[in-house]
Amino acid sequence: MDSTFKSSFRSFLDSSYIDFIEYGNLFVFPDYEFTAELVPAGTPPPQWPGAGIASASENPSPQWPGAGIASASENPPPQWPGAGIASASENPSPEWPGAGIASATGRPEGSAAAYPYQHGNATGNTNPPDATDKVYLYEDRWWSTREMVQERILARLERFRSIFARKCKVISGRGNQAVAEQVREFLHKHHSYSSAKCRYRYALEYEGEIVAVATFSEGRPMVRKIGSLLQNVPKEEQENAEILIFDSYEWVRYASLPGVRVVGGMGRLLNAFIEERYTRIEPGTPLEVMTYSDSEWGNGHVYEKLGFKYAGERPPVEYFVNRKTYIRYSQRLYEKELLAGAQPEDFYTIRNLGSKKFLLQLP
Repeated sequence: MDSTFKSSFRSFLDSSYIDFIEYGNLFVFPDYEFTAELVPAGTPPPQWPGAGIASASENPSPQWPGAGIASASENPPPQWPGAGIASASENPSPEWPGAGIASATGRPEGSAAAYPYQHGNATGNTNPPDATDKVYLYEDRWWSTREMVQERILARLERFRSIFARKCKVISGRGNQAVAEQVREFLHKHHSYSSAKCRYRYALEYEGEIVAVATFSEGRPMVRKIGSLLQNVPKEEQENAEILIFDSYEWVRYASLPGVRVVGGMGRLLNAFIEERYTRIEPGTPLEVMTYSDSEWGNGHVYEKLGFKYAGERPPVEYFVNRKTYIRYSQRLYEKELLAGAQPEDFYTIRNLGSKKFLLQLP
């Protein structure tokens, strides 16, 4: 018997005129290199993609920056690895968390030809096809942020309108409290993890409307070993190693307006941040931007398109989910809920799929 979760997800796809094939909890979209696997409450989590991989992370931030997708920006700063890279296809996270979204559209004329695969159940010994793009949709996310999840799924299925970042105006929140507040509100509305503490805020404005935003942390020195720049150098080894000290920042969030794919938006905002940093740090100082890709929503290849290098895995995190509200709580917040009178039986536990770390280094 189908769960309410699966039935609700299927109804969403049907109402959006999206063709699919079911393999248990796996939904395959034959017209796209994309699949979605449902993770119902109370079931074991999927195999962690990073199992057995040593993490290269150092004191990682708990916030996911969001996965948007973009091309490298025009006129990037010197030595930026993303220079001249063509636009990546929309992802989403982020991530992403951040991908452009569109509402469902009607089935076009000649739908039998346009949609050769009709939705239904796979039978017999048929195996689901491999897909280059896969998301894991946890039940708590579906019920607590359903509209946002639906928008992100539609974005993966190319239901959006495109705006080119080169036609947008970059605005900075530095010294502009009004812009900083607009960015915060934008993330609160359009990012899966809402807003987060950050130092630097940027937005893309198109015809007077903000269509994409990005935020970055304060910088801090990060010691890297020459020849192995993606790894940390333990303090006890620094005196005897050839090292570089990077001015290191975290890319905390990226999000675009629902219904919109900002082509080149991610790269344009990253470039704006890098250019501003180069004008304010001591000449010759190596610059580094690190970010994380949520493994529930993608593989992080968008960052590699922008010149980032894969630098390790961050393991899964356990959360406590309220059975009535489906809101996730960290261990610390869960304990606060118990102190406020909540009962342990009001919650069930899950583990997410961790995240991947990426570094962009400009020595």
